[in-house]
Amino acid sequence: MSNSNNRIEYISLASVLSAIAVVYLHTNSVYHNFSFERYWITANIIECVFYFAVPIFFMISGALL
Repeated sequence: MSNSNNRIEYISLASVLSAIAVVYLHTNSVYHNFSFERYWITANIIECVFYFAVPIFFMISGALL
C-alpha cells in the first residue's frame, strides 16, 4: 500500500494550531495598554499561552524547505 500523499500530519496539526494562536495574538490588543484590571491580566495570560505560534511557524518553514 503506497502513500502518494507526502503530507506530514503533525506538521499540518502544528500549522493549524499556530494559525489559531496567531489570530488570538492579533486580536489581543488590550495587552499593549497596561492596566491592573482583570481584563489586562486575562490578556496577559492569552499572550503568554499563545506565544508559541511564532517560533512554531519558523520551525515549520525550516522543516519544509
